[in-house]
Amino acid sequence: MNNNSGQATNYITVDVSTTAVPHPSEDVDVQQGYGMVCGGVSVTENGVGNLITASYPDYSNGNQWQGNSQDQQQSDPEILTVYAIGLQLT
Repeated sequence: MNNNSGQATNYITVDVSTTAVPHPSEDVDVQQGYGMVCGGVSVTENGVGNLITASYPDYSNGNQWQGNSQDQQQSDPEILTVYAIGLQLT
């Protein structure tokens, strides 16, 4: 799993983005054979902005990272991107 440099060599990064909507919600899966070690979300801000309301691992449906955001008081469709990083299981 490492090359004696102390760095993992068998990892994957995955991401998925929504279309521009006022309350985007998305999840990303880490493929079978990899263990999810972390994740995160980002949201575009082209107008008044969107507030990130959730960013967490969801193991109930597999190896997923869940992300949500929403506009506040004024409609502002934005794009949400959800990321996950997995290490290969041996």
